[in-house]
Amino acid sequence: MIIFLLLLILRAAGGFVGRPFCKHPSNLVVGLPTKNNNNRVRFCAVLGTNHSGSYPQDDNNEEDSLLPKAYRNRSMSWTHRYRSVLPYKTARQWVMELGLRNKEEWDEYVQDGKIFHRSYLPNHPDEMYAEEWVSWDEFLGIMRPYNETRSIVQNVLNILTMEEYVRFINMNPKRAEGLRIPAKPWIVYRDDWIGDEDFFGTWK
Repeated sequence: MIIFLLLLILRAAGGFVGRPFCKHPSNLVVGLPTKNNNNRVRFCAVLGTNHSGSYPQDDNNEEDSLLPKAYRNRSMSWTHRYRSVLPYKTARQWVMELGLRNKEEWDEYVQDGKIFHRSYLPNHPDEMYAEEWVSWDEFLGIMRPYNETRSIVQNVLNILTMEEYVRFINMNPKRAEGLRIPAKPWIVYRDDWIGDEDFFGTWK
């Protein structure tokens, strides 16, 4: 009797008995909407649906494309934890110790199981560190071709002798690393090496 009276009161107040607030597929949460539809909207927001009963659609806009992406089939939280434990800078330093000369050698290294060095480096660093990624040459620490380094030495650094060059490398290791120029150019570029005069542009 009490339940019957309650139903009558609710019907008279404009409610609609027996219908869920949201058309939630699980039907685990039901309620009684009132004339004030704001309650319906607020309740549905908690469920993650809209008040018409459908789930909100993802907006494939440009802003979404700029957001950080999870690594492969991993969750975003797992990806964040991985990047905090092994940031890009550290991974790059480890990789540069390998002395790999191109991406093909990196792929071979991955296929071999990375058994000789840092097996927990990501197989796809360009995806793991997409926000910091520049290029494979930069990640692997591959030195520039001879002519590019020669141009930087002459036109950017304005170095004229090997003594000055070695001093620059020793005093600015980070900058030299960023420029991707070798500490011993006569060895790295032995196939192209003509002499100090050619490298520094000091031919008379």
